[in-house]
Amino acid sequence: MYYYDFSLTPSQPNSDVDFSKYKTEILAAIDSVNNGIAFKRDGKFIDINDEDINCQKIKLTLRCKTPLNHAARSLSALTRNLTGNYPKIFGKYIFNKTLFHMDLISQRSSFDDLEITDTDLIKGVIDLLFTHTTTTKEEATLREQTITQMKELIKPYIQK
Repeated sequence: MYYYDFSLTPSQPNSDVDFSKYKTEILAAIDSVNNGIAFKRDGKFIDINDEDINCQKIKLTLRCKTPLNHAARSLSALTRNLTGNYPKIFGKYIFNKTLFHMDLISQRSSFDDLEITDTDLIKGVIDLLFTHTTTTKEEATLREQTITQMKELIKPYIQK
């Protein structure tokens, strides 16, 4: 699982928004986004606690099964939900077509709790063998070592 920690602040300079006044709406929007088709399909989930919402800042964590090149783009669904469902509250705080300035504070990964389905396994193997492009020598070496280990593991099942 990949984790992306964000700090969301008003995109509008000198904004007078007080996010803490709208905790109910923000939490409802996050719940709606988490249960949406795109997030379910892509294995994404936004984690947030009540105390992570204060007057000028929202802290949240985006969890995802796969790594994201532009994790902040996934949070645009939150802006769309808030401005679409609560235009009278949030409409006046839109600046440059967005409600938030999104700062990626940190990112990390953990595979201890990752469940790999048979489909995910096959897709991962195909990606590793045929579509994965490496950008560094270390990554290329790791890819080659992984493929070699996979071949050793599968030998007993394909030898006659």
